[in-house]
Amino acid sequence: MKQTLIISLVIAVMTLIGYSIYALFMWGAPRLIYKQHSCDFANIDNVEMHAEIDIPRIDSFDCQYDRTSLTKTVCFYLAPRKETWRRYITVNKFIRVPENTLPDTADFRPSVIADASHAYFTTEGSYNDERWHTLLDSNALRLWVTIHYGKQ
Repeated sequence: MKQTLIISLVIAVMTLIGYSIYALFMWGAPRLIYKQHSCDFANIDNVEMHAEIDIPRIDSFDCQYDRTSLTKTVCFYLAPRKETWRRYITVNKFIRVPENTLPDTADFRPSVIADASHAYFTTEGSYNDERWHTLLDSNALRLWVTIHYGKQ
């Protein structure tokens, strides 16, 4: 009887510890990722949380973070998709940029954008002091994201 009680108590304590660790991880990990601004740790997750878009499968990316202006600029080189971009564009609320027009923004340098005739789509938004702007080139399979984190 005493041994059964000890075993039950050990199982209960281990279960409580397990649930506590799980809850701490589920609460703490997203906050850690959200506050991360560098390009080194959880870059894709951070961009997804701040720019409110899903980053599709990628081949590689170039990322720069400016600590002075608190700005992250990323170019994702997207992996080819079997399906069309239509669903991705709709779900992530991209708006088509008119043909032969480049976005009028300092976030995306024209020297980086190769051809104004490509199929460009854009989104932008803001939250408190933070703002973001994205540009998708569905032909060249590139997605540029600029996040201005605002005051910290």
